[in-house]
Amino acid sequence: PVSVSGSSALLRCRIWTPRLCLPPLFHNMAQVDETGVCYCGAVEFSCKGSIVFAALCHCKLCSRTAGCSPCHIVGVSPKDTAFNVTKGEDKLKTYTTPSGKFTHNWCGECGVRLSQGPVSANFRAIFPVAFHIEDGDKGCMLKEHLKPTVHLNYENRTYDHADNLPKYQAFQSSPKMDNSGKIIE
Repeated sequence: PVSVSGSSALLRCRIWTPRLCLPPLFHNMAQVDETGVCYCGAVEFSCKGSIVFAALCHCKLCSRTAGCSPCHIVGVSPKDTAFNVTKGEDKLKTYTTPSGKFTHNWCGECGVRLSQGPVSANFRAIFPVAFHIEDGDKGCMLKEHLKPTVHLNYENRTYDHADNLPKYQAFQSSPKMDNSGKIIE
């Protein structure tokens, strides 16, 4: 179990583990070279590397810390270039789970989540909504290579998702599920 800072609630869920790094399904290998910012502008960052997955994650750790489910995350490797703060290092907050195995980064001023991931993994999961994606009349449309290609931890979904993306009970090595959560493979 993982306790949430400021809460006595315990989360019982599957979280990202090093064994996830990196199954063939997620080897998108498109390159990313983006900059991003929190809502208030106090924290800015750059993100460079290879995209190893673009997913909608339903795990309770992601969902509860974000306040929504699923969370859209993009895994970028290597870790040392995936998330570099270029402004506001003193405003960046980090939470490490009691196990010491997982961290979350967010702006301490406006609370926007920017990155997260397993400490031992060679990637960071970036929240692509924080990238500079504003594009005039198109609003905030993501580039194709940043759009989700899979549902992870679908067993923890808060509702069924009627889309054509593959859905996995946990990760790629776990059973595949249909939109209603029934195991199909």
